[in-house]
Amino acid sequence: MEHVTGRSRRRTYLWGGLAALLILAALATAAAVRADGFRGHGMGGAFRGMMLERALKSVEASDDQRQQIWTILDAARAEIRPMASALDDRRGRLADLMAAPELDRAAVEALRQEVMATADAASLRASQALLDAAEVLTPEQRAALVAKRRDMGREMGRGFGPGQF
Repeated sequence: MEHVTGRSRRRTYLWGGLAALLILAALATAAAVRADGFRGHGMGGAFRGMMLERALKSVEASDDQRQQIWTILDAARAEIRPMASALDDRRGRLADLMAAPELDRAAVEALRQEVMATADAASLRASQALLDAAEVLTPEQRAALVAKRRDMGREMGRGFGPGQF
């Protein structure tokens, strides 16, 4: 029988806890790319549509530009939504791994890599959609949107101030 000192036990708990925190942080980050906001909370649904329409109206986007942008964003949302569901499934797998009598570090690492790959794919798709939608607007419209967004951030006391956009 192997003798386990208090120090080595603490180290084991520390590393296990650190791994759990890293996984949870990755899950939280990845969940932020969900189409309906973080874990379903936030400005989703009708509010999202109203905010986009308000932004497009503020830069006098044409009906054709609006339609193109909505088509781009709807397609991206349809692709990102299953990725978000996969992240929910992985959260359950992490809970099972952490509740097991013995921690399987290799399984936790494999899960972490899956989560990060999914988050990266969702982030890439969201970035592509943003750029595709931005290309629909004129350079002047894009500049006006950025300026309005910066002003809004200042008014709200956070966000898109100088050097933060």
